[in-house]
Amino acid sequence: MNIEQLVLGGKRVSAADGKTFSVIEPSQGKPFAEVAEAGIEDIERAVRTAYQAFDEGRWPRLSATERGRILLKASTLLRE
Repeated sequence: MNIEQLVLGGKRVSAADGKTFSVIEPSQGKPFAEVAEAGIEDIERAVRTAYQAFDEGRWPRLSATERGRILLKASTLLRE
């Protein structure tokens, strides 16, 4: 069975400590997926990655009008 990894910074990675857990398919009561189990180190890495992506990305350099336009478009797409 393949292990579904975490996604950090747009990349698939294993949990820092290698832990996983099984996801049980309810109608059969059998495992159908193995998933990486994020721990404290993974959470800290995710927060650092998010801050870095924000600081180095385009978003903080966009005007309030541009950010508003993007958010409005995203909300429209979500409603569809």
